Amino acid sequence: MCSAHDIAAAYGFSPLHTGGGCMVFAKRVSGQEALYVSAEGNTIDADPSAPIWLAGRYHDDGGSLDITLLTNLDEAFVIAEQVKGLNPCDNVLVDLAVILPVKGARFVLARDVERYPNFVARAGLTGTLVEATGDLISIRLDDVLPGCEEWDNCLEWCPDCEPGAYSAFLADVALLPTDAGLSDGAS
Repeated sequence: MCSAHDIAAAYGFSPLHTGGGCMVFAKRVSGQEALYVSAEGNTIDADPSAPIWLAGRYHDDGGSLDITLLTNLDEAFVIAEQVKGLNPCDNVLVDLAVILPVKGARFVLARDVERYPNFVARAGLTGTLVEATGDLISIRLDDVLPGCEEWDNCLEWCPDCEPGAYSAFLADVALLPTDAGLSDGAS
């Protein structure tokens, strides 16, 4: 298994001492802003597979935007990249739903999605986002999929309870270009 430092380097992040004994992995995104990833307790020497990692965007003047989801290290880096467009000067905690696509957005499966032993949803199927929170991402498929009835014909990803689920969602689907993109937090 790779160390947290090796994984951080692969994503272009470097260790940074932020003061008071606190350490983060940091990546500059502009002259005054950086993405930070750290484990609970502001450490970087922790198990990369444990769901204890946090991500956020920080401004040199002290402003911050913290994502409230605890996840594994790989997924924390993916989430950190998603907050690039949000304003860190708001000094807020952000639910994962703010960086998820809006309800009603249309998607196509970019690859087969297996929900063993119930069904395999094949690449190319389309659907509509019906729920997007830190607890659940759900896409109702347009075509009835045998074996998916128990879930109301929806594919689901559970970022809050399955480490790697948010990254899997991003890899499993593609937003159809004629529809809305990322949520502005108002939905």
